[in-house]
Amino acid sequence: MYWIVDEFSVEDGKLNHDLMVVDRDGNWDHLASHDVDDPGYEKWRESYSYEASRKTWCEYYEWVAKHGRDPIQEFFVSRPQKREADWEFVIEQRPSELILVKARPLGKKSWLEPHQLPSDVGAYFDFGDITTIEGIVEAAKEVEWRRIGQSQAEGVATIQITDEVASEAIKKAARKALKECK
Repeated sequence: MYWIVDEFSVEDGKLNHDLMVVDRDGNWDHLASHDVDDPGYEKWRESYSYEASRKTWCEYYEWVAKHGRDPIQEFFVSRPQKREADWEFVIEQRPSELILVKARPLGKKSWLEPHQLPSDVGAYFDFGDITTIEGIVEAAKEVEWRRIGQSQAEGVATIQITDEVASEAIKKAARKALKECK
């Protein structure tokens, strides 16, 4: 998913209207640019209509309200802080895939099932094309492996996670902005 963002810049003393594309990971790319004093500017600007712009922003607000991330930093709330947390986990090899059986923050007593994990933690345990214990042990060198068996392994991983309080503030701001879209 991506969104188009209007920006203005000054280059060599000329004011330019820039169209930028930003994806959900916050990666920006330049799409197009036009000198605002150029006779063809109005026609160029009209090709990017108000309705298209509004639709793009409403889609962005909806995505932010759902995910709690604001990659283009549109909302003025405390920014989510990434922090590292150690998680213990147990994975199991099934006939054609690896699955996460359970995980918990290091030092906690209660285990969580995969559907109960914070999104950043759940995303860490997306094994992609790796389908064996041997394969994951080889690929995940940063993991402190505590026990490795033929069909099960246990370890501790340091995972980058987003502060949930800031994420909720972003969701709330996006839901408020979404009301203007209706």
